[in-house]
Amino acid sequence: MASNLKKIREGMKLLTILMVRGDLARGIPAQVADGYHRVCASYCTDENTDIPLKLADAPR
Repeated sequence: MASNLKKIREGMKLLTILMVRGDLARGIPAQVADGYHRVCASYCTDENTDIPLKLADAPR
């Protein structure tokens, strides 16, 4: 997470987060598949930061 905080301080953009879509009707939450530490670093600096992400469907 420290390297991501450094990138934020230096004004660099973080890489895109990969999320797997959940299913609210079945009680399956969305999950961060790649980029958890980038999410944490963004939240530490500003909890309202927009985070670029790609959203994927879960395999069936």
